[in-house]
Amino acid sequence: MKKVIYPLFALVVLLQLVISPLSANAAEQVYFTEPKEGVYNPLHPNTLNWTGNVLVDGGYNLMTNSLYGRGEGGQADIVITSKEIGANAIIDLGANANLSATIERDQYRGWKTYFSLNYSTYLIKTHNNKFAKIKITDIQPNRVYFQYVLETDAPVQGDWRELPAKNLQPADKVWRINFSKEVDATSVHSQNVYVISESGIMVNVSVKVDPSNAKTVLVQPPSSGYEFGKSYTVYVQNIKEKGTSKLIKENVKMKFTIENPVMPVPLKPPSNVKYEIVDKSIKLTWTDSEDANRNDFNGYYIYISTNGVNYTKLTNSNNGSNIFKTNSVFLDGYSGKNVYIYVTAVDLFGNESINSNTVTVTPTPVSNAPIIFDTNAGDGWVTVDWYDIYDPNLLGYYLYISEGTSNEYVRQNQLLTVSNARINGLTNGVKYNFYVTAVYKSGESSKSNIVSETPTAAVTSTWEGQWSTRYGTINMVQSGNKVKGTYQYGTIEGTVEGNNLIGTFYESSVSNGEIKFTISSDGNSFDGKFKYTRDNINDWADWSGTRLK
Repeated sequence: MKKVIYPLFALVVLLQLVISPLSANAAEQVYFTEPKEGVYNPLHPNTLNWTGNVLVDGGYNLMTNSLYGRGEGGQADIVITSKEIGANAIIDLGANANLSATIERDQYRGWKTYFSLNYSTYLIKTHNNKFAKIKITDIQPNRVYFQYVLETDAPVQGDWRELPAKNLQPADKVWRINFSKEVDATSVHSQNVYVISESGIMVNVSVKVDPSNAKTVLVQPPSSGYEFGKSYTVYVQNIKEKGTSKLIKENVKMKFTIENPVMPVPLKPPSNVKYEIVDKSIKLTWTDSEDANRNDFNGYYIYISTNGVNYTKLTNSNNGSNIFKTNSVFLDGYSGKNVYIYVTAVDLFGNESINSNTVTVTPTPVSNAPIIFDTNAGDGWVTVDWYDIYDPNLLGYYLYISEGTSNEYVRQNQLLTVSNARINGLTNGVKYNFYVTAVYKSGESSKSNIVSETPTAAVTSTWEGQWSTRYGTINMVQSGNKVKGTYQYGTIEGTVEGNNLIGTFYESSVSNGEIKFTISSDGNSFDGKFKYTRDNINDWADWSGTRLK
């Protein structure tokens, strides 16, 4: 048979690529993805099952970043309580374990189903029997923040011709691999074009054919860039020619080194860090760094400690990072604990300023909240009354208001020093909701009971005065659209709605019920009726009256 030699097209590497080679025992190694951020919130409420399936009540899926409940444990990978972390199989690797480093598949023995929760790195087996690593980064009373990596495919091996190394490359370097002919896009993937770090970790780069030139393959850097001063090797293999699927003559690799950055001028720290207690939370504020307008300024780190020695960098729950962009933040979950807090300014490269001043906070909860006992409404106004609080540390009260069904309450700016308030300028026909807090020297109390009132236009009927009825004389007092009255056997109370007075009567715990009175056009009499609430009596009985002159 005649040997057929196919023409191969030459590879011209103008710049270089990104990803990783495997050692001779690649089949025995487990590779991992780049680290991702996760948060377990809320924490699992139950103690873990010591002798059975710790995931029986559900847990967290690392692929979907979702919590599953009872009966869905088959979808969960980990479960975290305030004291424990569990999985189908778990090993504590220690606080200093490398999150992304490869492991041998049969390297570990002595698997358990749970460990005590610590600032450590754990190796687990997921619900689909894959490996994953979890590094605990922040433990808070109601949630736990962590980084994690998942098992991924190993890169394909090959025989490599090594190209001359490239040094002093920028951290955001995009490598362009140029070929003499157009490239088959299906052969351009992370198994054929990849980058390995100097520690043997596959780097999370992206590879694709250049949309504007089918003879060029692009290797995009990881989202956070390459590490300054570190060396990497880019590998290219098994690339095919478009249309013929012919392979390149040889596989190539090239080492490159990332330049060290020019050391930036340190940022000036934030200053005047202070706090106040707001409804059991810590409101932390500070004065911006003088360098907050610098092009390389990124934000702030907040450090917190419960002993003044070991500090933890807080995670911003809004974006999952440690960066806080504003100079004010609310912290919860530290009620009754002494905590120590300082702030630093940080630039785009992670360089921090020196520490700000440290504040010591004891957010002791204030338990004595006001109790609202009466409200009234009129034409565009509402009054709210609450019981006085007698405490030498009391500074006053705050009144909060919302409209309709909204839970967005707005605090009235004035600190009240009396136990009542009249709110004017309200819209008739709109329901308003109110609650009150007490303000002490140590902070603001929890909220009072919530009450509601609806202002109405000036009423058209007047009930003030004495009325002769079959059950004796009723003495009525009217304030706005509210009416209260007394008679021989008890009291009445109601609301004026046009010509009607709708309300209740009370004589005793077994003799009480509802009333509905309708005033005559001349205002001198009313047709009324009542019914008892006892024994499910629903029959209305007559209770009419005539005004006494």
